[in-house]
Amino acid sequence: MAALKILTYILLFIVIFFGLLYFRFGNDTFSVLENLSNGVLPEEGPPKTYEVTGQQQESFTIAGQHALLFPNMRWAKMPITVFVDENSCSSGTIDDMKAAAQTWQTDTDGIVSFSFINSSVSAQVTVQCSSELSRQKEGRIIIETVGETRPRVINTGLYNLTVDAEVAFLTRSVKCVQPVVHMHELGHVLGLGHDDDMKSIMYAYEECDQQVTPKIVSTVKELYNDPPLADLYFKNITASRKGTYANFNITIYNQGLVDSPTTTAAIMKGSDEIYKISINGLKPG
Repeated sequence: MAALKILTYILLFIVIFFGLLYFRFGNDTFSVLENLSNGVLPEEGPPKTYEVTGQQQESFTIAGQHALLFPNMRWAKMPITVFVDENSCSSGTIDDMKAAAQTWQTDTDGIVSFSFINSSVSAQVTVQCSSELSRQKEGRIIIETVGETRPRVINTGLYNLTVDAEVAFLTRSVKCVQPVVHMHELGHVLGLGHDDDMKSIMYAYEECDQQVTPKIVSTVKELYNDPPLADLYFKNITASRKGTYANFNITIYNQGLVDSPTTTAAIMKGSDEIYKISINGLKPG
């Protein structure tokens, strides 16, 4: 009878306490790229990984914000590391990429930043160039793609976390004073969708006078308002009794942005600790 009473207390405590409890911790990770084919919305529950490919058809917008490729899509932290393949891209393309990255950093007041590295293995974004990308016909007009971006995204529950990306540029590009094509693709790397404003850098077709708009800046600042932390929560909790013992099954997810450190949770009866659980580090999703 005493064992049954203890089990009842434990079950009641878990439902009330653990159901409301979650942890937030800090650490690191991240990555990004372009074109969206089917506009697949992330599902709830266990995380799924999405690769954005094909021609962009749909994006997702919160009132007053710029459209995103996926809701709440962002990197874990800055700077985003970038590798440009020197074997396929010219020195001019590398210079344009660096100039585009600097413009994004300046226009977002340092919220966005990129770091160019010499290793494709450790880079979050890899850039290659090709003499031919995709083409499509609209009436009598042939539209040639000058840049493509493909991010890989994990749905953590709270965020669509970009983990890496690939960017491709046409070797013959648009000649403007500012590198609008490279700025546009970096916008997709950041998770931004297309814009109806012809003067926006995220308009689907390039114009030499396009800029990072105030709405884009506001959206980026809102996305990166949350610090890069882990966020653990209890998904499922069950308990059963076997003789004088109580068996627990607890499922824990990390819906945050970075790996969680080793964490401890305790089962309490009043002020008395009955059992302590050590939770190893969990990756987002």
